[in-house]
Parts: sequence; C-alpha cells; structure tokens
Amino acid sequence: MIHRNKNYNGIVPEISHRELVDRAFLYLRTIGCSVWFKERVTSISENPDVMGFGGREFSVLIECKASRVDFLADKQKWFRKRPEDGMGYKRYFMAPVGMLKSNEIPKGWGLLEVYEKTPRMNRRVCISVEAEAFHERNQNAEIQYLVSAIRRISISMAVFIEPERIKELEAENWFLNEYKKYVTAEISRGTMPTEFQEWNQTVDKLAKELEQSLKGK
Repeated sequence: MIHRNKNYNGIVPEISHRELVDRAFLYLRTIGCSVWFKERVTSISENPDVMGFGGREFSVLIECKASRVDFLADKQKWFRKRPEDGMGYKRYFMAPVGMLKSNEIPKGWGLLEVYEKTPRMNRRVCISVEAEAFHERNQNAEIQYLVSAIRRISISMAVFIEPERIKELEAENWFLNEYKKYVTAEISRGTMPTEFQEWNQTVDKLAKELEQSLKGK
C-alpha cells in the first residue's frame, strides 16, 4: 500500500546515496532499534548500508538506492536470490520518492521513500510498502556482524576517550550487555550454536573493561 504525501508533485528529487544512508540511520532510531550501524564493512558477504537491532530476534536492514541502476543491480546478489540466507528480520529499500514502483519491490521487502528537503522540514521518510517478517534468515551472519562491531569497540578502548565519545561509549556498554543476554537466551533455547558461548565470554570481558574506562572519566 502506498502512503505518499498528498502534496507529492510527481518529480523524483535528487538525493545522494550518502544523504539516504544518513537519513536511514536516523530513521532506525524511531522504530524500536536500540543499536544501529551504517556502512560497516565486515568479512561476511552481505554488508548492508544500514543495520539496526532491537529486542530478541528484531533486526532491521535498509539498503539505500539513489538510482534505478543500483537498485536493479542489487537483485543479482546471491543472498537476494536466496532470502533465507540474507540478514534482517525486516528489510527495506530506501529511495527518493517516485523512483521505484511498489510492484518492483521483492517479496517481503518494504519501501521507504524520502522526500525533498524544504525550508521548514528535513527530508521526510514515508513507508510506501510495509516490510514483512523474515523468520528464516542468516542469524549467524547477524552475529558475526555484531561481533565485528564489538571488535571495533575493543579497539576504541585502547586509545584516549574524548569527551564527546563518552555518551556513545555508554550506549555501546549497554549494547554489549544486551547482546550478552540475547546470546545466552538463544543458546539456552537451542536456537544458536554453543560456540557462541566463547564470544559471550569475550563480550563479558569487553563490557567490564568498557565500564571501568567510563568510571575513570
């Protein structure tokens, strides 16, 4: 179902990929994600433009497309052809309003459309197609994605923490503890390999080190 602004003039606005990524990153903060990342490069095959995580099993992936060429090329990726091997409990494409048609969006995916910026309002995001839940997905890849983020936190702790980083690190500390709870619960339910318990121990160590670093600021 299309929920476009009734004042939409039918012209596709020019919005760069960078602007879309930044807007998607902010958007995740409004839909229940507690932790979110953008353009994080990892060793896994799928590296989404923006990825967010909330409560148990809740993850949101957003791919930003500033051109139709980029959108059409995305369909050729192997994990798009096999949705069960992709990441994201919910998955969206984000594009300038009017660039994509609802019937072009892959089954289960949603479409977020971004409007032109006005003097009185920042770029508005509209859900044009609501995403469905992908109950079958590559959770191992999601865990590896999170572990990559945890490693970055470990590296950041080895250098001087500037004042503007303290709030960010406090949020990362909360994330580490929530992640640890999530993995422990999934292992107990038998839905996650037991080898992730070793990662849990690493997370526990990082959380304690980060907490000590914050206490010293």
